[in-house]
Amino acid sequence: MKRTALAFVLALLLLFAVGCGAKYPFAGKWQEEGTGTYYEFNNSAQLLVGEASGNVAVGASFSWEKDSDQITITVNPPGGTAQSAVVTYTLSEDKSTLTLTDVQGQKSVLKKVQ
Repeated sequence: MKRTALAFVLALLLLFAVGCGAKYPFAGKWQEEGTGTYYEFNNSAQLLVGEASGNVAVGASFSWEKDSDQITITVNPPGGTAQSAVVTYTLSEDKSTLTLTDVQGQKSVLKKVQ
């Protein structure tokens, strides 16, 4: 009986730990190399892009399909027309560098902010 209870508790803890993890592999705050621009992807599919000085440039949303290497970023300015862009992303093995490549092949290299 004690073994069954222990196994049940461990299974619940494992499920809880897995459920609390990042929903997106690139979630977190990133800073673009060579600029003061930062990108913050959260687990609610919101993206905040701003400058290191603290001035927020734009809020946006994003979508990503599991097991895909593409992110669709949508900017919807108040009173304006929503605009979307698709970028391909690669994440370094140690998860410290995120590279975004647009359809023209232009790359933005981002470093994870701790």
